[in-house]
Amino acid sequence: MRKAVFLLLFVTTALIGRSQELETGNVHLSGAGVRGQLVAVVSAQLAAFRAGDWEKAYTLAAPSFQGVVSRQAFATLIMRNYPIVWKNTRAEFGVPSDNGRVGIVPVRIFGEGGSEAYTWLLVKETGGWRVTGVVPQRTTGGA
Repeated sequence: MRKAVFLLLFVTTALIGRSQELETGNVHLSGAGVRGQLVAVVSAQLAAFRAGDWEKAYTLAAPSFQGVVSRQAFATLIMRNYPIVWKNTRAEFGVPSDNGRVGIVPVRIFGEGGSEAYTWLLVKETGGWRVTGVVPQRTTGGA
């Protein structure tokens, strides 16, 4: 049941991100400056997860996400349903894309036992980019 709720939250945040994308036009490969900003936010959130710093990881989430998911629910859901994200050892970033308002960052997360692919969805806020969702990606082939 909890996994279903978590999946629903991620799907909901993905839809929020996609609807914002549709409102402001298609995304394109990010320029160096924006690419650096997007990767820095995702890197910081992954580092916070590695350190067990839920407060820091949560502060990197967009207000729209925080309005739906409490700090405690956030920590519990990540820990129980996405252990490789929670205990990641490193990450490899694909090429981010954005439209000035919505950012998309493909990431391969490595942890004990292998790797998994995810897409981080971010929105541009007054104070900078914030995470609005993380979507697991199906992959073919080995890790």
